[in-house]
Amino acid sequence: MFSPRTDRWDDPPDRKDRFAILVGSQIRRHRTAAGLSGPDLAGMLNMPPDRLARYENGQDRPPAMLLPLLAQALNLPVSALFREPAPD
Repeated sequence: MFSPRTDRWDDPPDRKDRFAILVGSQIRRHRTAAGLSGPDLAGMLNMPPDRLARYENGQDRPPAMLLPLLAQALNLPVSALFREPAPD
């Protein structure tokens, strides 16, 4: 939705939350599958561990420029961060 106040496009809040939760859960899933701790991955990305935790918990949206770096650190294609987990 376009906001004339900010002169930019913003997603509705519920859509932002779902995106942040999906990407965050995928980051955590792939990080643990790779055998990395949160501080290990945060160190590889040169960021504080609490910031990575906020991304993984869906509290904050990772910036777009970080997604290729996350994917590279986890040895994944960027698209893997957007996939819904397969049902069990």
